[in-house]
Amino acid sequence: MTALTITGCGSQSDGSAEETSQTADSAATVAQDTVAAATDSTVNDHTLYQPTFTASGTNANEYTAHMELYEKELTDYLKETNQLEKMEGYDNPITVKTVMYYTAAMQDSMAAFKDRYGESMEYNRWFDITKRYLNVDMKLEWSALTDDYDNTLRLDMSAGELPDIFIVRNQSDLISMAKNGLIWDLTDLIPEYATQHETDALQSDNQAGLQMASYDGKVYGLPAMVSATDAVSYIWIRNDWMQKLGLKEPTTMNELQDVMKAFVTQDPDGNGMDDTWGIIPDKDLDYNIRGVFASFDSYPYSWYLDGNSVVYGGTTETTKNALSYLHDCYEKGYINPEFATLGNDEILEQVYNDKVGIIYGGHWFGHNAQSHHDLNPEADWKCIELPTGTGSAVRNIISPQNGGWVVVNKNFEHPEIAFKMRSLVCNVPDASSEGDWWWFENSNAWNFSPIRSVVSSYDNLNTYLNLMEVYKNNEDTSLLRGKAITYWANLHGKDKYAWELMFGPGEGTPMSILNQDYQNGQLFWDAFHGSQSATMQNMWSTIQDEQKRTYTDIIVGNINADDGFNQWLDTFNSLSGEQITKEVNDWYNEYGTLTFDLGSNGES
Repeated sequence: MTALTITGCGSQSDGSAEETSQTADSAATVAQDTVAAATDSTVNDHTLYQPTFTASGTNANEYTAHMELYEKELTDYLKETNQLEKMEGYDNPITVKTVMYYTAAMQDSMAAFKDRYGESMEYNRWFDITKRYLNVDMKLEWSALTDDYDNTLRLDMSAGELPDIFIVRNQSDLISMAKNGLIWDLTDLIPEYATQHETDALQSDNQAGLQMASYDGKVYGLPAMVSATDAVSYIWIRNDWMQKLGLKEPTTMNELQDVMKAFVTQDPDGNGMDDTWGIIPDKDLDYNIRGVFASFDSYPYSWYLDGNSVVYGGTTETTKNALSYLHDCYEKGYINPEFATLGNDEILEQVYNDKVGIIYGGHWFGHNAQSHHDLNPEADWKCIELPTGTGSAVRNIISPQNGGWVVVNKNFEHPEIAFKMRSLVCNVPDASSEGDWWWFENSNAWNFSPIRSVVSSYDNLNTYLNLMEVYKNNEDTSLLRGKAITYWANLHGKDKYAWELMFGPGEGTPMSILNQDYQNGQLFWDAFHGSQSATMQNMWSTIQDEQKRTYTDIIVGNINADDGFNQWLDTFNSLSGEQITKEVNDWYNEYGTLTFDLGSNGES
């Protein structure tokens, strides 16, 4: 096979906005110059292989330019960081059988990519760059919608026909494969083949993602993590209502009740009707009031370390205190009494109709705030620090946000290829000046790699800090890196209102609060990352159903908090909760502090 050789000389692109926005023609010129120089080079720092895919469609030339530019930029980056040998290709082509899960949104994106470049699920940019850079031919055995993926993979497992390198989304499935010797032990390969970006990401959650993929003290899967801070709950408040009613920002939960009372009784929307609420939980009593619980040092759906033992937050005294507070709000008429029947869509309808002034939710509520602002230009939402219910600073619990694990069939002879394939995806933010095309075109281009990617657990925070660096340096966009390139464009695009609420400069944004919480040590990790025991598999859904039923009864006053919570504790133990707690602690005592060698790249 004819191969090209490319030198590692040259500086890494600074990822400036000007470079990112260069035309397809200029990008093609850069790439053509790169190939010409590589052909003349006598230093074979890295071998490039002839592609088997020919782009077609409206943007075919642009596609080829992207490919060739990344080949150069990645090699330069790996050379400069002394990692090039980890990405050595193969003289003879190697075929890797793989599978993929996808969403309806990905189907829509792929239809667009097919028109632009001729891509398909069966062969897209990630398949192509893998061939060009490693001489590895990825063969898609099958693809399935996310909801069908796990069962389809289990059929392969039962038939003894697992693919070579693939994602396992279910932790119990991964552990079963490990127990039965179906997949490679990757423990010793991590320090040898994982590149800097990956090891930094794997360390960022204190190796919790690796713990989740471990069996008998060995690692069998590489986590496909997204930012753990995506799940942090913030409090958003109608700032225009606050200004209209002359209210100050609440710092305690008692002061928050005063704001709720004003929102309910003082007609903040000015329609002369008694039709507004303070807050609206939803029927799941989880994410959209997680911040209420946290204000009382309660984490009702998490396992965390309390002293020397792991406790289930749903059974603690602090959770009873939070429920008592919610009941008090309900009794005073500050909570919509229909909350137990409301889902997310119904709650957003209340927001858009100016019926509620306080929302607990993620940073992404900024998008909903813009939708509301578009409907009512006077609607002005603001994020504030979580008020305290204990007198102490509020802490937020975070958990690994895992999209599955990359595993390797034990019968496949080259397990190191899994690391190399993933490095092609992982290193885009650090190496490429065109990360917005590789990762974020149509918002989900990176998902078309069958093995996905991994980012730091603090990815959104790191992106925010990069954006603030640019603002502080007279908006010097040459400082932008990775995802911040795309976010900077969003901050100056048609959805500027939403992005400034979330990632903009100044106070009153969730990212500024997240940064403060991180700096002050107000974020902490959950403690249990093991797979569910047989007892937990049999009983946990019933336990959670009873938990939510009892919590709802306490909030609406069907039973008082003391009696109701004691009944819930009795129910928890009768449904094997005490046994499950013992099993969780047994796991923690044996594996909870287990760490793995990530090699010289590993940094926290």
